[in-house]
Amino acid sequence: MSVASDQIQWLVVRNHSSFLCKRTLDAGKDRKRTVFTKEPNNVASLNSYKFNGLINAKTMGLEGIDSERGGVRLVLKSKKYATRQRPSKSTSEVQLTRDFKRVARSVKAAANRSGYRPDLADHAVAKWAAIYRSQNVEEDEETE
Repeated sequence: MSVASDQIQWLVVRNHSSFLCKRTLDAGKDRKRTVFTKEPNNVASLNSYKFNGLINAKTMGLEGIDSERGGVRLVLKSKKYATRQRPSKSTSEVQLTRDFKRVARSVKAAANRSGYRPDLADHAVAKWAAIYRSQNVEEDEETE
């Protein structure tokens, strides 16, 4: 069975995906159309080849954990030849529940480790910061 290249898959998926969320941002005369996506393993939530979590060989995803301590689940995906026919075996998940700086350091190290995806490191840390803020807002509302 032959598999299409990542570029061909991107040409098919970029405008016809069930994860797309098209928004028009109105800023006076300048109307800008931005296309977001809700697909898994997309750290920036933007519809672009660089961040796409479905077709890239190596992707990185962050999901918030619903627990008392908060934290994040780091998901790394790699399309090796041995796991191509078994997608469930191609992902590895790690739960990170320490303080903000240690989790940020771990996320950045995972992206930079052995050249995995160093271009996603800053976006992943920014997403961790957003998840951390949302978890702390919930805690603050409960104490008031």
